[in-house]
Amino acid sequence: MASYKVDIINKFAKYHYSLWKAGELKPDPANKKGFPTLEELLVDLRKSVDKSLAVDDTVTFRGVAFLDRAELFGEIKRADF
Repeated sequence: MASYKVDIINKFAKYHYSLWKAGELKPDPANKKGFPTLEELLVDLRKSVDKSLAVDDTVTFRGVAFLDRAELFGEIKRADF
């Protein structure tokens, strides 16, 4: 079981995210591809999570660790950016 972190920002009317292993250097989300909508970002983030993480890995978003992916994506949808 590994721990990952995700950070999402809204910069210049585009959403950007970074997904990295906890304990490693955080990449700058603004250096990644920007998405015009949060829904498009979530589609890409889901692909990254499904490809890179094991089922029992946790993802921390805004200080809360999520094991359940549905809860994670629901929290991201409800968040203010």
